[in-house]
Amino acid sequence: MPNPRLFVRPTSVFVSGTSRGFLNWVAYALALNSGPFFRWTDVRLRGELFEPNDLLARSLIPSDQLSFRYPEELRPGAGPEAASGSPRDSAEMAALLRLPQSTRETVATLPSMGRPVPLVLSNAHRIVALYPAPGIGPIVRAIVAAGAILIVTFADAPPDGRRAFETVLHLRGSEVSEWTAARFAVEQAPDDGSFRAGTELRLSEVPAIADVLRPIFGSGGPK
Repeated sequence: MPNPRLFVRPTSVFVSGTSRGFLNWVAYALALNSGPFFRWTDVRLRGELFEPNDLLARSLIPSDQLSFRYPEELRPGAGPEAASGSPRDSAEMAALLRLPQSTRETVATLPSMGRPVPLVLSNAHRIVALYPAPGIGPIVRAIVAAGAILIVTFADAPPDGRRAFETVLHLRGSEVSEWTAARFAVEQAPDDGSFRAGTELRLSEVPAIADVLRPIFGSGGPK
């Protein structure tokens, strides 16, 4: 029987931690919980090798749902100035139009009706300098308004821009092979969501994550 969906409406989720590989597994479980047809963009460095146990080295994500981008490919464009609408709507439209072309194209393919589509951006710490904190809110709101569940992973000290996301989770754990001992610290979350701000819980207490990690890593080391 499928697990209840953690996110039932378009929303935004920021997950920070110390291990890029571990964060990828968590993001995969969160996305998969909302349906198999998610889209994933990973920010890569030239010549980079995958970490041991990294999800992205296992070909679990269909190739037409996964793309790799170098940081310079995700620089914001100039975009046109917003001309009409409320100040908030104008700011969000301007932010959306300034996104890289690949991101705009992905957002444009989202269905206008039906179940929201998870969009994962992993290794977002590699482009944080390109997107100052004051501009994060309009970008996040515009992507969510298009019908996305935006899931961002950040393998560094979390920046101020994280507060623009509805749900902010901090992954306490460095080895996915020891996932049963890892915890989520919930910094903020909406009142109608599956997480509660100010709480901590083990990943093993989140069925959507446990059911993905347990068959692969068991309760200890990887198979």
